[in-house]
Amino acid sequence: MAERWNVAQFVSFSPDGEQRHSAIRGFEVDFRFGGVHESLDILMRSAPESKLRVRSFDPVHHRNQPFTVRPLGSVNEVTEVVRSHSRNGLHTIVNESIDVNDGGVSGVLHGPVIEFAPGAVPRCVEEKNVCSLPRDSGKHILGKVYDCDVLEQFKFGDRVEFSVHPEPRGYRGEKYIVWEQQELSPPVNRPKPSWPNRFSAHIGDKVFGLLIADSLGFQVPSSLVLPRFLPPFEFGRRTCSGQIWFRTSPMVQEPGRFTTRRGWLDPFKLMMLEDPEGQSIASIIKQDGVSATYSGAAHGARDSRLLVEGVSGAGDDFMTAKVGPEALPSAVVTAVESVGVRLAETFEAYRFEWVYDGEAVWIVQLHVSNPGHARDGWIFEGNAERFVEFNASEGLEALRSLADGVKERGDGILVCGDIGFTSHICDVLRQLRVPSRLVLP
Repeated sequence: MAERWNVAQFVSFSPDGEQRHSAIRGFEVDFRFGGVHESLDILMRSAPESKLRVRSFDPVHHRNQPFTVRPLGSVNEVTEVVRSHSRNGLHTIVNESIDVNDGGVSGVLHGPVIEFAPGAVPRCVEEKNVCSLPRDSGKHILGKVYDCDVLEQFKFGDRVEFSVHPEPRGYRGEKYIVWEQQELSPPVNRPKPSWPNRFSAHIGDKVFGLLIADSLGFQVPSSLVLPRFLPPFEFGRRTCSGQIWFRTSPMVQEPGRFTTRRGWLDPFKLMMLEDPEGQSIASIIKQDGVSATYSGAAHGARDSRLLVEGVSGAGDDFMTAKVGPEALPSAVVTAVESVGVRLAETFEAYRFEWVYDGEAVWIVQLHVSNPGHARDGWIFEGNAERFVEFNASEGLEALRSLADGVKERGDGILVCGDIGFTSHICDVLRQLRVPSRLVLP
């Protein structure tokens, strides 16, 4: 593997203490060192974290053999562990320790599927809430976030355990590490993008949705992302409007709770003001503005017609329910519906915020969702013996406070006001699954 791909730096030994293989930066693959202690000393010096891990195996019974859970920072300690395994007749592999919490991800690429998660080893694919994507979308997204060509050289039938990192690592000094490669029959089905997941929380729910849209070829405004846990990265297309928008990207979608604003802001001050504990906002987006002729939002599903709502000009007041929807020109509705048709090829149900510049529709937010059908005014259809009235003019935070108590009692909410079914007020109620209806004045 070291002769073909980037692997973690390592040196391995047989039970008699003889060196078997090695891959240490600055030396040829399988360079022969002067003994156990010398090779481990050179490996330790070459490891960016100056720590090593020891794995052991028996060629016949190669599973479930001892390995060091914690990284070791002393050459003498590592040497003693290697010699202890040798006395028990085991082979050993000593590799550089790579911190799983460095902002990178680990996972598996196989056939039409790529799955990964941050703060984990490749076996995370056996756990819950990993990011599972079609091969092309996943490679596109990892390439944008980590600024590298991810796993381009592997065949469709290769099952590859990998990790991707913010900084170059391993024998070849690249941003990805190959941990294992096998040729196996690939899975048959491609996964459908779904979030939230551990990776979407890592970079921000809003950022993840926009990256999905970008990977599918939709028009997404050029976005510079400033994450908490990673170096900055960019994606999207230039709009050439000369405008700037700043958008907060929470770890999990919280409609309308955090700042979205046109014009320059100090992103670091904004993050500290709105989330000083670092528990909610994953990143800040500096995004090209779109010269908005019309703006709005749309809900759709494969088995229902797309609901399109919006206003002329910028749509921030519409999304926060300060103004109601307007009648849209048929050409605008048709353009937005064409985007919905393409999204329905990938998603069972979806919601997106859009801006129309007179020629094309730009996606400025994308989420998977339960759109509802706005039947008889329902926002989220459900049973409730009593419905509490809420005036939309009171705003989102008042709604959240009311919804907590209403949901606990099993009641519902009647939203009164000239607002759209695609506004953030309706988004919150759908997200919280509160039985609710919209009563227009």
